[in-house]
Amino acid sequence: MPRPSLTFAAGLGLLAGSVGCSHMTETRVITAFHQSLEKHDLAALRGQVSTDFENRAVRGADTFDALDLIDFPEGKIKVVKSVDTEKDDRKRPIEKKVTVQVGDEKKEVIVLLKRVGDTKRWVVDDEFLRREDIEKNKTLSARLEVLVAVNRTINAWRTADRNDIGTVATPEFSQALVSLNPEHFLQLSEKLTTGIAPQARVLPNEKIGEETAVVHVPRSDGELVLRYRRVDSRWQLDDISLETRKGTGEIASVRDMTSALGTAVGFLQCYREQNKARLAELCESQFFRGSLKDSDLSQVPLPEGPASMQDFEVDLKDNTAAILVRKGDEAIKINLDRMAEKTLHDKPTYLVNEVTIYELKSNQDKRLSALYNSRSALESFATALAKQDLPGLLNHSTHDFKDRVWQATTDQHFAWMPLEDFQNAKPKVLQTLFKGPLTEILVEHGSTPVTYQLRDEEGQIRVDDVMLPAADYPQSLKATLEAVIPVANFALALESGDIKRVRTAVAEDFTRSVWRYLDEVPQFDPAPESYLKNSLSAISVRGNGAVVVLGNGRRGAQVTLRRENGRYKVEDMTLVAGALPDERIALKRTIRTQLAEGRYTTTGEVEMLAGGEREDLGGFEE
Repeated sequence: MPRPSLTFAAGLGLLAGSVGCSHMTETRVITAFHQSLEKHDLAALRGQVSTDFENRAVRGADTFDALDLIDFPEGKIKVVKSVDTEKDDRKRPIEKKVTVQVGDEKKEVIVLLKRVGDTKRWVVDDEFLRREDIEKNKTLSARLEVLVAVNRTINAWRTADRNDIGTVATPEFSQALVSLNPEHFLQLSEKLTTGIAPQARVLPNEKIGEETAVVHVPRSDGELVLRYRRVDSRWQLDDISLETRKGTGEIASVRDMTSALGTAVGFLQCYREQNKARLAELCESQFFRGSLKDSDLSQVPLPEGPASMQDFEVDLKDNTAAILVRKGDEAIKINLDRMAEKTLHDKPTYLVNEVTIYELKSNQDKRLSALYNSRSALESFATALAKQDLPGLLNHSTHDFKDRVWQATTDQHFAWMPLEDFQNAKPKVLQTLFKGPLTEILVEHGSTPVTYQLRDEEGQIRVDDVMLPAADYPQSLKATLEAVIPVANFALALESGDIKRVRTAVAEDFTRSVWRYLDEVPQFDPAPESYLKNSLSAISVRGNGAVVVLGNGRRGAQVTLRRENGRYKVEDMTLVAGALPDERIALKRTIRTQLAEGRYTTTGEVEMLAGGEREDLGGFEE
């Protein structure tokens, strides 16, 4: 077999050499890059990377410290695939995407290479440590840039030095941290860094965007979540969250927690000093003006702020915070609202809207607003009730009390209301009980024990009901008056002779069977309204209805009520003219009978009575 010519052999050698040299170049460049990182050789690193990579990620020795936070592959480089991704005008490759395997585990990474100008020199432009990082554009340079900030953050918090932390935090976060006193700041630093390994690591689930980044640092009991914001081309810490596997001791936001805690501690201090000018700045205006502004704050002492982070709990919601401070057999909860931010990234501002005192032994909840306002609200209501001052009653009653009673009341109704006990003497307070949002105050009106029930509505303490000792009608004054008002309405309507007013005062069935046939109020004999003016004897509530008894067994009335559209209406009435059965007159049945007999001037619809309905009415004749 003839031997190949020397010229042909040399050509084959040159061809093989060109392929090998191409891979050798890529292998050499990537190997030099990885070795500079492994050996922490800053000068060599700068010689192996592009200007963009250096400007973004090379921060002196901090770059190598940041690299220790992640699993960076080490070992021999083997090129698996090389693709030219961009060429110049002369069709020469200027950018490459190279897939390589690193080390004995053959971890696959993607390296981007870039030609330096018109030279034949290649440098690393960036690297993706995982294939899924390509889709998220999470390059090594972007990660290193953030990880440098992470390393500085952890080191600063370990020193517990405000100045050190101020160099890595945004101005807004630094301002929020100022709210903590030195002892609380030290305790917070210990709480955040406890459980982080001496050589900290980060989980591979970083979220890195153009302006924000989120990094998870594992702890022995959970994770520390660091949130960064780019400020003047630098990543700065903007907030921290603490997540634990057991769910205890978690912090949803250090930024919000410190702001809320600072307000709460300042509130307790200013409250003890009775510094009302400062309290006005720390509280919502409604709470301050309604509860604190004109009150003697020494009447209800509050404890000092918590000495240790072990002495308080913080519960953060979307726009609220609750801080529970424990002191011996007592605990106080300070509720705060988060104010809307005036500018983007502004420090969160929390204002106090209520304080609740928990007496752990007696199991009572005493709200500060109720303590300061309940007695004055009671006295104002009692005075209005004694004077039959309807505007005053409307002003000092809850929405429910107003809706069910006072908004349906006129000055004429007071004649039917059993209010004698409230007009004899001013209330004398005997005992106060706090049941969360409900405050009960036991008083004496003369010799009558009465319990006022008060509730907080829109920051104001108002009377919701008054409980009286009663055997024959509801103990609730609200329920009693609610049943009395329709009786008065019916009596006043009959007395006025206004047929439309009568139809409004009675139930639909009473109108349908009687009052729609009448075009005026007849001159009944006896007159029902005279029986309705007897004093109240009894009220019994029966499901959706009630029975009101006026007078006694010889003269009076028994009025049946039915609730329609949320209010009682008169369904029927029995007149009591004597003790005998035949001296009791059922009003509805009697009027129907007399209509059938044609005794009254009626509307045109009465002609219907000539047929089947007249026969139907005739069955009620006595």
